[in-house]
Amino acid sequence: MAELNNNFWEKFGITEKDLTNIPIRKNDLVKQLVQFNDGIERIELAASAIPGEGIVKPDPDYIDYLIEKSSEPLADGRVLLFIPASGAASRLFKKIVAFYNCNPVFSKADLENMIEANVQDADYVFTFLENIEEFAFSKDLIEDWKNNELSDQHTDYTNSQFLKFILENKKFNLIAKPKALFEFHHYNAETRTCFEEQLREGIGYSKDDSNITRFHFTVSVEHLEQFKDLYNELILKFKDENVVFDLSFSLQKKSTDTIALTKDRNAARDTDGNLVFRPGGHGALLENLNDLDADFVVIKNIDNIAPDRLKYDSIKYKKMLIGMMYEVEEQVHSYLNKIETGEYNEKLLKEIAEFAHFSLNIKSEVLYEELPISEKANLLFNKLNRPLRICGMVNNEGQVGGGPFWVKDSDGQVTLQIVETVQIDKGDPLQFDIMSTATHFNPVDIVCSVRDYKGNKFNLTDFRDEAMAFISTKSFNGDDILALELPGLWNGGMAFWNTIFVEVPPVTFNPVKEINDLLGENHK
Repeated sequence: MAELNNNFWEKFGITEKDLTNIPIRKNDLVKQLVQFNDGIERIELAASAIPGEGIVKPDPDYIDYLIEKSSEPLADGRVLLFIPASGAASRLFKKIVAFYNCNPVFSKADLENMIEANVQDADYVFTFLENIEEFAFSKDLIEDWKNNELSDQHTDYTNSQFLKFILENKKFNLIAKPKALFEFHHYNAETRTCFEEQLREGIGYSKDDSNITRFHFTVSVEHLEQFKDLYNELILKFKDENVVFDLSFSLQKKSTDTIALTKDRNAARDTDGNLVFRPGGHGALLENLNDLDADFVVIKNIDNIAPDRLKYDSIKYKKMLIGMMYEVEEQVHSYLNKIETGEYNEKLLKEIAEFAHFSLNIKSEVLYEELPISEKANLLFNKLNRPLRICGMVNNEGQVGGGPFWVKDSDGQVTLQIVETVQIDKGDPLQFDIMSTATHFNPVDIVCSVRDYKGNKFNLTDFRDEAMAFISTKSFNGDDILALELPGLWNGGMAFWNTIFVEVPPVTFNPVKEINDLLGENHK
């Protein structure tokens, strides 16, 4: 540690005084700085996961069977919905804000000319303004605009004056609010926030025998009270719908923050000279997930939600995934109990090995057949006694992002992983070719089994691959900084879980990453 206390810290411009006031453990800070210093190794893709080779494509009869199978764990209240909801609505307006910053004054004619000249995002901004009345959030906003003395043309919204009104209006504060509290859909006179739509979808498939639905939302500290206020309003709205919510919130822990560096690899500092620490990305939420008292946890993104007319399919396939988890977990726990009690022979171990290979995608070591029977049993026990995730995957129809792949680790073992494109060495022709053959996109929903065969909770952090972090460029006080993001929640955060990928239809995938996504057919 002597070297760390001198040359190591000095290399990043960190003093002893800095180390007396940091939000994370010193050992964690050392690990983060080492990752910055050494860089993050790219993963090695072995192949794309495709139907029949890593992705299950269930037939209709099996889907019906699994939906029926889901009724037991659902009735017993074993299912909890875990929904990360700290994302800000500012991300929805990223393109629009960037365009406005470069073009603070324009008329409709100017905008049309910019489209002709292929000015970046001019067509995007035109689509947004031209269709402003289609958005669920816009009714009161437009009424306020019409009463504004600055609005000289009340019915012409395709100008910078109106766009400025939208972006800077403190009454509605569209940019600053959390995405979850943004109004996504309208039904005649009623509008619903993303948060409410998640509650309505959840009660459609996860009520237990006492009509209780269990939710857990992770939120930002500055938005927590807004969530609580809206939830209290919604309780009154749901009072006649025969449903009881068991709902909780948690905050991303400061202990999972990561240090930021300047572009020249010195510790970044704020205006008071303090070290800059940032939230460690959604991978930090593994700690929140680890704290939950649950058996089965359904994870889904807050912005992946459909209006009522499309909820039937979303509910159907969530039940399918829950039913599959219940069936697979029963089999895993049965095998583990038999191994522990010594109730096995070569025939049973062969059956377990085939189950591990074909159902859990666990590739056996080459020398497995040569091992003594007791070592075979121990090997299979250790392979099966892990958290399990079943992920619903949709066909990639041009979305930007990662997907399911077979990945080779440093020991030469091949496992199923969800991989982000930033983790792939796209400069390597072989890796690029494998990436290009991907047929499916990142998970729509993940159902997790987080207890072992004795009913004890796994410590989920034991199954995380610390090496699968990200280094990205962010902005701080107008300057670019280097930010370290922890292994993603369903990437490196679940690297050593057992994994099953299941194809689900595109209708279950309705993300809202940009504001104009709400103009898509599935959100009307």
